[in-house]
Amino acid sequence: MQAASSLKTRTMSVKSRQRIVLDVCVQTALNMLGMGIISPVLPIYASSLHINLTLIGVIVAAFPLARLFVNIPAGHLGERVGFRALLVAGPLILSGGAILNGIANGFWLLLISRLIVGAGSAVYTTTAMSYLAQISPEGERGRVMGYLQGSMLLGVSVGPAIGGYLADHVGYRAPFFILSALAGIGALWTYWRTQDDDQQVSAPVTETGSSHDEEPQSFRGLIFERNLILANLITFALFFTRGGAYLTIIPLLGYNAAHLTSSQVGTALTGAALLNLITIFTSGKQADYFGRKRIIVLGIVFTSLALILFWLAHDFWSYFACAIFFGLGTGIIGPAIAAHAADSAPAGRYGVAMGVYRTYGDAGYILAPVLMGWLGDFSHGYALPLFFNATVMALMGLLFGLKGRESARQRVSVERVQET
Repeated sequence: MQAASSLKTRTMSVKSRQRIVLDVCVQTALNMLGMGIISPVLPIYASSLHINLTLIGVIVAAFPLARLFVNIPAGHLGERVGFRALLVAGPLILSGGAILNGIANGFWLLLISRLIVGAGSAVYTTTAMSYLAQISPEGERGRVMGYLQGSMLLGVSVGPAIGGYLADHVGYRAPFFILSALAGIGALWTYWRTQDDDQQVSAPVTETGSSHDEEPQSFRGLIFERNLILANLITFALFFTRGGAYLTIIPLLGYNAAHLTSSQVGTALTGAALLNLITIFTSGKQADYFGRKRIIVLGIVFTSLALILFWLAHDFWSYFACAIFFGLGTGIIGPAIAAHAADSAPAGRYGVAMGVYRTYGDAGYILAPVLMGWLGDFSHGYALPLFFNATVMALMGLLFGLKGRESARQRVSVERVQET
């Protein structure tokens, strides 16, 4: 399964791979910085256009909904036409949608523009993951996925403060034009920096050793490959936890049950995000050294315990400690599960594999806020949704621990990787 990919990565020098990883991470940080800039402004902007709360929720949900339907086609197209083309096209689509965001004067144009932005994001993110999975040797894949996810988190973490400042001092429309400009710069950056890369690593599937005639069998193998199914279920649980617990229940618990101020809740969640960022970079290396499975299971244990402990948090410091524990757990899981999914993909099908991986995640992200909110309303509290989320995460971890196979050779030496 890895032979064709390994053969292809051996045609590249270590320096070339490092340059490509850096280039993709720079572009990712630019795109995600723009997304972070608009995140605190979008609901307020929509409200200023006299759009009611229900329709604002529809506008917010349009972004992940578009990604849900575009992830797999984007991965398939990347295998056909080359990943570099989509690394340029995705941000350009995003940039155009952001301009429509900024000039929208009502619900329908804002909704359409958010769908376009979501589609552009899906094209770019799926392609970036596929591209780096394609060029990364097995012994480096965990840390490479850590670098990519770290660049995503860095942009999203820094962006909201900038977006709030722009909204206060320039206007609600300004952040969307900044997003458009950053995405456009990212597209130009990739076009300029990767002009020769398609010949080495980003060729259609037929150049990796698979023919177009074999595609149906290959796709069936991808869908029913046990390790990929388990990786995608973990991804669903992880995104479910981020959308349901982290972005919905945990802030409400801090404000209403622990009686914290908004700034205290924000401080705790920022601490979680920062630890998540730090952990992502180190956990990828550990996944390369110790193997994916151990690291994933460890992260699931930490995350599940953190969700349960949040129910016991009744003051700032206990809430802050739970947030830190939560950031540690989710940071441990992220790079390892992405590397595990890439390891388990059929040769030459990284694009579709990463598309399926992202689709599972977006499905969890869409479902979680609605279901977790309903559980909170049904139980008139936060214990039930938190315990439900912890149970989902723990069951996925148990299933993975019992049925999952280690996808990478453990303790692959740096010297062995550099021989290529």
